[in-house]
Amino acid sequence: MPSLGITPLRLILNTIVDYIQTRYRLHEGKVVPANTDRKMVVLLSRTLSEVLGKLDRRTWHRLIDMVLMSNASGIAAKRLAECSPRRFSHVRGVAGQAERIAAVVGADGELLVAAAWLHDIGYAPELADAGFHPLDGARFLRRQGADGRLCGLVAHHSCSVIEAEMRGLADELLAEFPREESAISDALIYCDLTTGPDGQRLTAEERLAEIISRYGPDSLVGRFIDQARSEMIDAVRRTEERLRAAGIEH
Repeated sequence: MPSLGITPLRLILNTIVDYIQTRYRLHEGKVVPANTDRKMVVLLSRTLSEVLGKLDRRTWHRLIDMVLMSNASGIAAKRLAECSPRRFSHVRGVAGQAERIAAVVGADGELLVAAAWLHDIGYAPELADAGFHPLDGARFLRRQGADGRLCGLVAHHSCSVIEAEMRGLADELLAEFPREESAISDALIYCDLTTGPDGQRLTAEERLAEIISRYGPDSLVGRFIDQARSEMIDAVRRTEERLRAAGIEH
């Protein structure tokens, strides 16, 4: 196995365990012995260890990307659903928007959906490091072996570098995670800014007004919104133009 540490292997195994536990919960009304699930985990772990030991570095990285992409919703649920249910409602709404418009970014559609599910993962209390959720979330994903683009999209979602500057964290953010300016970064801003705190659809202006009303215009977040407003609105408008061109309702 490539020498990349044991965290990615744990991620793969945890994904399988989460899947089995979810299946078990879905079938609670039926007789499904718990020890059957445990035996399955052990068997899968042994099989995975044998298979992964034969992978080259490139294939290993691709596998980690596939696991993170396919289980982004599960990772978000595990980290946010209980500790921050309202935040998780917002995340689900953002992901729903991403799924709806994914075709507008072509081959990057799956990446957009994964970034939408994971964009607020840094709010999980156990992931707090810098105390700035875009940076904390991106660092967590990097530790899991995530693709650099996914980490960058999470790190820079919704013009976070402007707020990072106000917090004295811009140098760290930019040094660790390059900022991508593209159709997918615009689309992530669009999804975030058209989803309210409870997952409801809002216009971008309604969403910005809601954030300011919650934090206050003189708060750091309020001042960030004031500075970033035009850049975020421009990203939303560019995405709306792409959606119109693609025949996708917005």
